Amino acid sequence: MKAVLCIVLIAGLCAACSRKEISAAELESIVKKNNTQLGHYFMTANADSLALFYGTNATLCPNGDDFVKGRDNIRQYWKEDMKTSKTLSMETETISIAGTPEVIYETGRTHFKILYNDSTFTTSVKYCNVWRQQPDGSYRLEVDIWNRDKTQ
Repeated sequence: MKAVLCIVLIAGLCAACSRKEISAAELESIVKKNNTQLGHYFMTANADSLALFYGTNATLCPNGDDFVKGRDNIRQYWKEDMKTSKTLSMETETISIAGTPEVIYETGRTHFKILYNDSTFTTSVKYCNVWRQQPDGSYRLEVDIWNRDKTQ
């Protein structure tokens, strides 16, 4: 009986340990899916749905502004931003992805075409995102930081 219990315990531990790795293809799939959805929310000016892509205690670090902490404050930040500008197109270029099943680290560039004060602008930002797995298995932004991309 002890031997059976020991085998069951070892099998359970091995199963738990085996999920501590995630393939590069899985990481890329998760990030690509989330970035596609984020782009949709920006282009439809849906700040409420956009905010749900952030964890409840997330931190937004916008270029030139102070930290914005918490999903509700992030929602307000995007609502205000979307009052004065409209995203016409958005293309995300992921440069690197690494992580575990619990946390994914992503860097890249996003290229935008934006309507602001009746004028159209093309701009790019470089970003670093930290995605954290939620209890339901989804990934939400824990940290979202970007700066103007001076190479563009």
